[in-house]
Amino acid sequence: MTKKTQKSTSHYLLEIGCEEIPSRFIPGLLSDLSTRISQALTTARIDFSEISTLGTYRRLTIIISGISNTQKDHQEDIIGPPANIALDANGNPLPPAIGFAKKSNIDVDQLKIITKNGQTYIGFTKNEKGSLTIKVLPQLVTDIIKNLPLPIAMRWGSHTDTFIRPIHWIVSLFNDKVVPLTLFDITAGRISYGHRLLTDNPSKKDLISGEKITLKRATDYEMTLRKSKVMVNQNDRRSLILDELKRHMSDVTIDQETLDEVTYLVEWPTLIQGHFNKEYLTIPKQALIQCIKKHQKYFPLIQNNTLTHEFWVVADNITSHNKDIIIKGNQNVLTARLEDVKFFWEEDLKVTLDDLTPKLATIVFQKGLGSIQDKVNRVSKLANHIAQDIGASAHIADIQRTITLAKADLVSHMVGELPELQGLMGAVYAKYQGESDLVCQGIQEHYMPKSASDGIPKSITGTVVALADKLDTTVASFHNNLIPTGSQDPWSIRRGVYGIAKILVDGELNVSLTPWINEAYLNLESRKNDDKLLAFISQRFHSFLEERGLSQDSVQASLSTHGLHLLNAQKTAKDIDYFRKKSPGAFKSLVETAVRISRLAKNIAPNQPITESLFELAEEKNSYKVFQALPKEATLADLSSLTKSMTEYFEKVLVMDKNPDIKTNRLRFLATLAHRYGQLANFEKIII
Repeated sequence: MTKKTQKSTSHYLLEIGCEEIPSRFIPGLLSDLSTRISQALTTARIDFSEISTLGTYRRLTIIISGISNTQKDHQEDIIGPPANIALDANGNPLPPAIGFAKKSNIDVDQLKIITKNGQTYIGFTKNEKGSLTIKVLPQLVTDIIKNLPLPIAMRWGSHTDTFIRPIHWIVSLFNDKVVPLTLFDITAGRISYGHRLLTDNPSKKDLISGEKITLKRATDYEMTLRKSKVMVNQNDRRSLILDELKRHMSDVTIDQETLDEVTYLVEWPTLIQGHFNKEYLTIPKQALIQCIKKHQKYFPLIQNNTLTHEFWVVADNITSHNKDIIIKGNQNVLTARLEDVKFFWEEDLKVTLDDLTPKLATIVFQKGLGSIQDKVNRVSKLANHIAQDIGASAHIADIQRTITLAKADLVSHMVGELPELQGLMGAVYAKYQGESDLVCQGIQEHYMPKSASDGIPKSITGTVVALADKLDTTVASFHNNLIPTGSQDPWSIRRGVYGIAKILVDGELNVSLTPWINEAYLNLESRKNDDKLLAFISQRFHSFLEERGLSQDSVQASLSTHGLHLLNAQKTAKDIDYFRKKSPGAFKSLVETAVRISRLAKNIAPNQPITESLFELAEEKNSYKVFQALPKEATLADLSSLTKSMTEYFEKVLVMDKNPDIKTNRLRFLATLAHRYGQLANFEKIII
């Protein structure tokens, strides 16, 4: 929804009626429509109050409220050639002025002097009176629809243009008047259609179905469609479904992904309850839930953390006559699915994960980088270094056993049918064959976190294997030129690096990523694209810390110093933000002092011998004394204690003394100071 402040009573409605649009594409299409309409109206100088986009699987709708009846008038200075070549000494037009006037279709007398950026030109003022909005909209809307980005595109009939699905009708109303436009040989009018199954239109039953609706005014749209069993507002549908689910499943967390999806699968949602045979409850809960949600878009009923044999369906065509038939049909479809899942479960139990691991050598990881088994071998080596660095060497046997088995479920029947269960089923099979709890937990957790909202591994095995697995994929992809771009990231490298960042910070791992990257490259026997990789990870770390509410310049200052030691970078950025808010004056002085010292000593190597006896003035002796009192791990507050003495130092001490020994000694002191400041943050990145 887009809003602009504008008093007006006019409304514009555009409804595009289509064949069935896949639900996953609708939110993106509506968002793009809203953005592009807003931009186009602004460019066309048409004011509006609000843009709403509504959608179902059969229609994409734009409602513009408070749209002005006319464009704003437009006045613009048209600049011509410089005055010194277009006019003579008396101000009479020369050939350049005459030619410019002719080209612009104006009289020479209309030319005037225009000053721009201190220079004088000849030109004229162009006045353009605003047109009626109803005359501007046809071309504006047509251009937007024809140029709308499409996740998938279709052609139909003899058309060369494409759209998400074939279009069957268009409604285009400005208040009560039809705005004439044509798309794909469909002429816009005021006719829409009701629910295709709950209302009847015999004359077009084979094409559209649903009763014909004649809309008198744009403002009648939502209410009129409701009367024909179409709840066109997706927020209303979602709220209705959610309220009904909560009424029947009060102690259950509703799966939001499934809720979002079914919202766009229906136009007139009705909840119905179904059952399946209790014998299927012997199948692991994860597999049952995934089958019910992902394959069938149903909501499983879970009570007291126990899966029941009941489920809820959001249906789109329920009547008193067909309800029982539809429930039975849904139950039969789910039973067939569950029978498959039961077969996969029983077949998988006939072998162990160790029996499955040899098959990993037959599955290509990436072209040119061997098989999944080759990846497992690299992860195994990398995990040894990670375990040692984070103090997990005592668990190395469980870690290595986890790595050996972690990918085995990829070749199981169950994961082949339900890929979302990778890791989960591996843990179930591992437990079934008697593996330790640490190994089972590590197998399940090694894909974590799968998203920004997902948690990090809780076990030491899951932590180490997740880090090693994600880092190997990241480094290998860059090595293999599979580098993420603005529109493509087939290996989910962004998500993987985010996961690494989350594990490092939320797991409070006081380590740098750099040695692990070096080890990962060593396993690949080259450092191809390592500069691009380091820049990418640094940028992702920067975004990660900013998303956690830290200031951009604080993050940049801390990462510039701490590199890929993310926990230290976060701590420093937090300290900078806190100190800046708590003591803005002291913070400003601290930063200015640090920057001044850094710039004076930028060409001097730090930590060179300093001869205290060469300090002549009290101010430099005092500054050196304060410096020596700093703790080894200096905080911002510690460094701030230098500000007063260094301010006095710069007022009294001439660093570039004529005596070369004194000058060198002073520069060495400043270089050592700069090094201490630089150990905490790069203060040049701080914006005051």
